[in-house]
Amino acid sequence: MTSQFASRRRQQIVIAALLLGALLFFVWYVIRSTDAAPQHPAARNAEEGAVWSTAIATRPSDGHRIVYRFRSEFGLSFQRTQYPDRVILIWRYKSSQGMPSTSERELMDQMEDLLAPHVEQPGVSSLVIVSTGEGLREWIYYARSQQEFMAKLNDALHGVPRFPIEIDLWSDPEWKRYEEFRSSIRQEPARRRPFGRLPSRLKSRHSCDISAGQKSNALRRER
Repeated sequence: MTSQFASRRRQQIVIAALLLGALLFFVWYVIRSTDAAPQHPAARNAEEGAVWSTAIATRPSDGHRIVYRFRSEFGLSFQRTQYPDRVILIWRYKSSQGMPSTSERELMDQMEDLLAPHVEQPGVSSLVIVSTGEGLREWIYYARSQQEFMAKLNDALHGVPRFPIEIDLWSDPEWKRYEEFRSSIRQEPARRRPFGRLPSRLKSRHSCDISAGQKSNALRRER
């Protein structure tokens, strides 16, 4: 009787030890998976101290707008000199009102979300401007190298249906395109009066007024 009790006791101890081991392994696996998971750029940028803002360009003749989402502030550790190449992704669409349809916008957002964990990594590239309007959405990145960016982009989009994008690659170590855009923005959203200078590409297509809007360290896209 005593030996049976002792045997049963040993079995209970063994089972308890196995269950405890399985529980500890599960906790370790969850923690490891969480640490290894790539962060969404919005969360990563918030940690870095980056700020996203919005701006709107309105054409007086018909009220058509271009909505901009852009990096207005960068983290203290961010160094532009690490990203000398400019990469522009261009998605053309047809719209009488200038803005994409809901289904098109969802596809654009899907592509951006697919790219983010691959291309928006420290030391790889930084998304700085997204513009939507007048039949065009553009994503402007600054990258460490064009070749590396393209390799990451191909990895991100491998195995998914092809998106209708064009890609422009430029050397822009002084961030001229970004600085032209920033210099065109008024910080007076309540007063809409003409101002002097727009980026050359916008100036040729629009006579409009860009005013700054909301700021957020987690703002990713206009809705």
